[in-house]
Amino acid sequence: MTTETLFLTLVAETSIHAGASESEGVVDLPVQREKHNDWPFVAGSGMKGAMRAKAQTIEGLDIKTLFGPDPKDNNGSDYAGSLQVTDARLLLLPVRSLTGHYRWICCPALLKRLERDLHRAGRNNVVFNDEVGEGEALPGKLPGKTTLYLEEYAFSVKDRIAESGLALLKSVLPEDHHDELENKLAVISDDYFRHLCRAAIPVNAHIAIDSDTKTVRKGKLWYEESLAPDTIMYTMIVVQKSRNGKMSAAEGKTAVTEQLFATPYLQVGGNETTGMGWFKVNQVQEDA
Repeated sequence: MTTETLFLTLVAETSIHAGASESEGVVDLPVQREKHNDWPFVAGSGMKGAMRAKAQTIEGLDIKTLFGPDPKDNNGSDYAGSLQVTDARLLLLPVRSLTGHYRWICCPALLKRLERDLHRAGRNNVVFNDEVGEGEALPGKLPGKTTLYLEEYAFSVKDRIAESGLALLKSVLPEDHHDELENKLAVISDDYFRHLCRAAIPVNAHIAIDSDTKTVRKGKLWYEESLAPDTIMYTMIVVQKSRNGKMSAAEGKTAVTEQLFATPYLQVGGNETTGMGWFKVNQVQEDA
């Protein structure tokens, strides 16, 4: 094959801050969002940069072939690397809930996009066809209650998500998350999901203290958004035959799976020195 495709699920182990270039309202450092739907994402350039940074710590990995020459060496335009890395797209957003510990929410538009992305990656034919009305929620399991609370909103529960929709999500999640998914999942309407992608993202205040006066240094109070731990996203890597002739697509795929992700962790975004940005990476297997 001339190309190979890897579909990776990313489970946030810590808070994630992949910042946008512009501030919004009172938030000085918002996370990246898709302009047309307000869903958080991490740009493919940031994902590829994080992977390259990890690759530089792995002895014996052919970084130039996979990622291309380093532009700092003044030969970055000699040839492109063999990896194409897509944006990390949102899959499940954790939000506070009075009906349980917390809930993983998503919406029909997001699930239909997941379905299309899986097809593009040559994976399963599971489809999502449920409809969700305004103010309604489809849980993974019927909670024995007619009302589900998400943040300050109450949603009516009339049924659970269809098995096909549950199977679609399970097909990309690690097996140790399957039971948790059924207990925590809530599919809500596209409009409410868009709103909670704004209202339910944590915003933290950061300050720098003057060591002499023990007060906030001038101009050193800012507000920063971050995706909460347990946020789940996904990304794809298309591996091509290398342009320098050193590696086939299959060999490139093996290098990614057996060397780059021999340990399943990837640091993405800012605030690395304060422990933020860690995803656990899970490779979604191809259909048998």
